[in-house]
Amino acid sequence: MLPLGLSGQDTEDLLSLLNDMGILVWLEQSLRHLVMLNPKKLAVAMARLMTVCFGAENFEHGDDIKKSVEDVCTSAGPQDVRRFRSTGVATKDLIERVWEKEFEDQDRRQFILEVLLRRNLICPRLVQGEFVVPSCLPVAHCAEERFTETDAALYLDLGGLLSPNFFPDLSRQIYSVEKGSETLTPGPPQVFRNLGDLHSNDCSVFTSLFPGSARDSSKSLLRILVKGDSKDTNMRVAQEVKKLLLEDVMGFQPGFEAEQDPIVFFSLQNVGGSQMSFEDFYRCTPCLDSRCAQTCLQCMLWGLLQERSRCDLSEHLHGIVKHAAFQRHTRPSGSFRFSAMSYPGDVDLEEYLVVTASKPAEAFKELARLVKAKVGGLSKGGSQIFFKGLKAGSKSQNKDESKKEWLTWSQEEIQNGTKDGIELEEALEQGHESWTAKMDLFAKVRLFEDAQPERFFEITNVLRVGYLKEGQIQTITKEKDFLHVVEICLVKYSGEEPNVLKYIKRLWERSAYLAQRGFDLAWHVTILKSLKPLLCHWAAELCQMAAHVETLTKMLKCSDLEVLEHARSDLPILRQSLKDMETRLKKVQEKEKRAAQDGLESIQEALKYIAEDASADEKRLCKAQLLLESCVETVLISELGSFESPVAKRLGGRWEFPSDHPPIAANLSLRKHSIKVVSWNVLNRHYYKYIDLDTQGLKDSLITRLHQEGSREVEIVRRIREMMGKDFRIVCLQECWPELLIDLQKDLDQGPTPKFHMACTGQSTDKNQEVIIYHEELKLLNMKHHAYKSNPKKVVTEALFALDGTVTLRAVTTHVPGDPFGPARREFADCLVSIVYGEELPTVLLADLNFPEKAVQPLLLDRGLEDVYFVPIPYPTNICQGSLLPKRIDSIAVINHKVQPEKQLKATKIEPEELLEGLEQVVKLLKSRSAEPLTPVRYQSDKVALVPRPPTISSIQHTSRGGFVRRCTGARGVLWR
Repeated sequence: MLPLGLSGQDTEDLLSLLNDMGILVWLEQSLRHLVMLNPKKLAVAMARLMTVCFGAENFEHGDDIKKSVEDVCTSAGPQDVRRFRSTGVATKDLIERVWEKEFEDQDRRQFILEVLLRRNLICPRLVQGEFVVPSCLPVAHCAEERFTETDAALYLDLGGLLSPNFFPDLSRQIYSVEKGSETLTPGPPQVFRNLGDLHSNDCSVFTSLFPGSARDSSKSLLRILVKGDSKDTNMRVAQEVKKLLLEDVMGFQPGFEAEQDPIVFFSLQNVGGSQMSFEDFYRCTPCLDSRCAQTCLQCMLWGLLQERSRCDLSEHLHGIVKHAAFQRHTRPSGSFRFSAMSYPGDVDLEEYLVVTASKPAEAFKELARLVKAKVGGLSKGGSQIFFKGLKAGSKSQNKDESKKEWLTWSQEEIQNGTKDGIELEEALEQGHESWTAKMDLFAKVRLFEDAQPERFFEITNVLRVGYLKEGQIQTITKEKDFLHVVEICLVKYSGEEPNVLKYIKRLWERSAYLAQRGFDLAWHVTILKSLKPLLCHWAAELCQMAAHVETLTKMLKCSDLEVLEHARSDLPILRQSLKDMETRLKKVQEKEKRAAQDGLESIQEALKYIAEDASADEKRLCKAQLLLESCVETVLISELGSFESPVAKRLGGRWEFPSDHPPIAANLSLRKHSIKVVSWNVLNRHYYKYIDLDTQGLKDSLITRLHQEGSREVEIVRRIREMMGKDFRIVCLQECWPELLIDLQKDLDQGPTPKFHMACTGQSTDKNQEVIIYHEELKLLNMKHHAYKSNPKKVVTEALFALDGTVTLRAVTTHVPGDPFGPARREFADCLVSIVYGEELPTVLLADLNFPEKAVQPLLLDRGLEDVYFVPIPYPTNICQGSLLPKRIDSIAVINHKVQPEKQLKATKIEPEELLEGLEQVVKLLKSRSAEPLTPVRYQSDKVALVPRPPTISSIQHTSRGGFVRRCTGARGVLWR
């Protein structure tokens, strides 16, 4: 009998059978034209994703696979890869790029994604175009909020039948039930391998493995925690979640009583019999071992990362947050949310609003309605809450965000729905920087019940928006990429805009974020423990007072007379808080006596500008603020240099530069002239002993090798010659020594034309001095040296240069002595002011100030030198001893005191790649000390949480042929056999 071909229906039946048997893969309901004959390809697809997440170095891959992963990470962009590694969330674009080499056809990639989605190895996220990969989810190590009397908690024993895809699935199910028909819907749920949370307008639902440190889910419970204003509502929601969990997610009843008493289940002793006492015990002892006393890593981390809940805020602040926020669950964000931040300077809120709409235009219309209602409901007067403005939209179409003129909307303009011919909906669509809008308020409030008297704080609410369409969130404003934003700030506050306290706060937030996700737990706990004392230091409180000054200064710029009157009435409170600080600083311990003295001097200098009669002047208040911040900068940068343990990895042999300072440069414009200038601390050879002691983590670097060879002078001269070859006309060097000067002079004498000349600040035999190298087109008219009273061997040098015989430029260079609380900073300020006042000339300062410029500029302002512009050098220039963190202490500034506008000196920064070949990589390495590149290793998570275990049969799936497929759960996802 001749074989006959299969009919269409027979073919489908056969494919369905072979699919059920696992011989091939066929999707009956979609992509029916594709059949995968080799199901192992699914494993390959998953392996590629996991390799990107956890790093090729942690798998036994060949070099070709490792190279492929590196290419993917490069082409997909660092933000998508970093987010995937830290959250387990992958965009559609990232998945496509990971698979495109192995599966070139678009349909095949879509087919594989569909299969993995059906098998729950990948889960759809509620955000369009995003997916959760359960096996790549981090384990959460998040400290508990305080349990309140209205909270409801259930503990369920599910017999250990939990897999990583459980929490994404449960959160999605809860979301679809809770969203209802409300106009305003909460943003996407946050999901971990052991936890999921979701917020609605009525309550917040947290589901988690309990305890969070459980090694094996069979020895743990599932906890359902519901927080809201009503105990009855919370308990009802908890029971609904329990029912949803058992009926829709698990799909069966466990066959025994699921609800358990955790005290009995874990046989706990001496924790009290009430739920409240048990919850308090768990919040302090997450390991559930009463003998621990916060000695285990988990308890230490929770102790460090305790967050403020609504009950930690004063009643007044709680009410103000409700006024400013659009959603019930919103609470202060940023560093404020951590209890370790003892002295917040302001109150920041962040909300992602999801409105029901079918297209973006409808979403912005609905958002405009919500904004009008919110702003219109803000009370004034008696409650002392004042609306400052809503920032959204721009009149200019400039694509450069930094050059846009952002609109600030008043209450009246918001209610009218128009400003300068622009509709509110249009302004919201244009957004503001990376947000949709930013709302600012002033409020007189006590942050915490035990805080100092009420005073004015600035309250901000940053809004991002999306809309819900067909059960998925369509993003209009992207969700905040937390790590990306924090790391940008770390670079900014250690380079372009030095600000040590903001830098410390961002370090704290980054380590907290990574520790909460199981990355290098021990390392980040060390960082957090080292930083915590600085966040409750008296310098941090002084910074809070500076923020108070800044808030009052902003209020004085308002046109509303009532706001002005309230700002003036707050000045006596400000003066009294500074006086109280003076009293406390006089009583500090001996080891902080010198720092406290600096604080006393700064407060006394600041009080000169804060009138006792409550009269106010914006300009004078600004000087007071900066003087207080100057002290904060000096004290905290000194603290970072005195850490007993480093909080950044040492660079060692990776540092391929002959000095511990990279040079800095700027382009000067003076009338028709353009002059490129450089400042560089070359590291005096007599200070090499500190390199050998590894105080900055640079032992075994190029500095070490050149010193041992006796050739560091040659290398430094070569670099200087390279600068001169790139048309730099003035090069100021700090920390020069005789042998270097001999080699440098020899090079200048033998060098090609045009010629350069050298002027020294000391004698040829002086072991440490500064040098000015200048182009022959510049005529040196005069050179003066002004010694520091406290250290006569150190000088401030001024040099006058003539350009074309008609234009005079003054250059000032120095290396300020580094004693943080000595008189050198103020001596330098006095000296520079006397130099500038002596002859009113355009002046450029090229110096190693040994302090961030924020510690120096206010001293110049206090002495009347106001027209000073510090060039925003975009990178750090040195490493703190102790902590090994980067800092920028080298500066270039232009001063135009009483110089006519047409004769003024202007300056712009020069990027490192324009200065020296290879300097960009050196700078990049130095920047990386703030934010160590994210290591995709999360083994520490498995040590304190879920560990792989043998699959457990959780249900039987019947096929259309009467056969069956076993659905197995394991620690790495759901597998079908």
